[in-house]
Amino acid sequence: MGRYLFPLICLLMVSVCVSAQTTSANNSPEWVKFGVMSMGLRATYKITPRELERTWLDTNGPAVDSSVVKQSAEQWQQSRFIIDAVPGLLFTAGNTANWGCLYCHDQPAVLIELGFNNRPSLYYQIDSDTSALPASIRKYVYDVLIQTSRLIAETNANKETKNQGIKEKYLSSYKLIKKYDYNPHFYLDMNSYNCTYEVLINDMPAYSFYGSGNQGGTVFPVSPLILKSGKQAITIRVFPQVDDNDKMARFLLAKNCGLEVKVVAGDDDKETPKEYKQLFRYKMPEVQQDNVPYLEYTGVLEATTPYHLKGWSESQDLRKEDKARLTTEVLAFYLRYRQLMADRKMDEIAGLVYNREVEVEQALFQNKPGDAADTWDRFAKIKTSNLDMLPLEHYELKFFGNGRVVGLIRTDDALRGESAMTGIADNKYKIYSLLLHKPAGSHQLQVIR
Repeated sequence: MGRYLFPLICLLMVSVCVSAQTTSANNSPEWVKFGVMSMGLRATYKITPRELERTWLDTNGPAVDSSVVKQSAEQWQQSRFIIDAVPGLLFTAGNTANWGCLYCHDQPAVLIELGFNNRPSLYYQIDSDTSALPASIRKYVYDVLIQTSRLIAETNANKETKNQGIKEKYLSSYKLIKKYDYNPHFYLDMNSYNCTYEVLINDMPAYSFYGSGNQGGTVFPVSPLILKSGKQAITIRVFPQVDDNDKMARFLLAKNCGLEVKVVAGDDDKETPKEYKQLFRYKMPEVQQDNVPYLEYTGVLEATTPYHLKGWSESQDLRKEDKARLTTEVLAFYLRYRQLMADRKMDEIAGLVYNREVEVEQALFQNKPGDAADTWDRFAKIKTSNLDMLPLEHYELKFFGNGRVVGLIRTDDALRGESAMTGIADNKYKIYSLLLHKPAGSHQLQVIR
């Protein structure tokens, strides 16, 4: 594929940027440089027939770090970035609203430079205003997209072969799951009135409620957030109530709001919920004043479980990285994941989340063939659903797991506190958890919860 891709990119750039000009052999481009602008940071890639060079720039040009990654032609032609990302970056004209505007700095935009040795470079940008593109260019890009799809089909054949085995991998995953004499499941048990709240276990999002009205007897499983026996941190944040339009009040209602949170555990095969052991209980103190914006409680509970999950326990502390650069990486991961969801490429999604799913299966002691089949069926149902993915918008980058986990979380009223990986099916929101980490020794973000 590599021997076709560079000339193809160059041909696209010449047609887009030169329009009516005719490019002779002596006027052939020497390089193509493209990058993604987001949060004031640009990741740039310079491609020549001989090598690929990557660097990170801020809006003023100087490198954020001194390291420049270079790959030989043989290396970059096999690069997953080139295979997967170039079509998505360069051939989105006609459907680029999701990239946002060039100067708003909250969504990425694509910038492209076509370089020559004997005359000035030509520039092109893809942002939200595709209506300004001439019809001939839009048609050309569409034609190139079709041809590119054909070219990458051969390269993707190997990936498809691997993906064909992902179903078998999932269906046999139950063999990896251990079951013991006592297999405890852990649950949150909550009651609330006239307030909203969120609960974190081990600094990981466990449950949140930002709806109107009250809750009684809400039970939610949290076993995948308990990696091993011992002390588990719990954080509870209480916020004012919201109205029917999801607008949050400024303050908690004095003497007229409340929350109770319990953590209980029991073996579902041997005990009824009434027999579960209570590990923790929090009852919100009565609010005495009418100017309290929120309450926060942090505590510890003791949990005993026979398994030991690796999870994010050995992952890198992402708070130590440059936040703008990290945001760009996380957003790129989310954009790719969102597109896979929109295209119903569930085999690839299944491959990305496999390690997470196996850990969840262990935390829930799902060691039967039917359990593994149920996990796989979730992907199959999405593939045949009428799901429409929402744009990535109204989010903020948030750290979890004591800085070892990161995700994009919605900040708008309607989806406050939810994952930014969101869609709509049957007139209902569909929320997809997507929390990322970098394992020790790795520079790549991976799905962890």
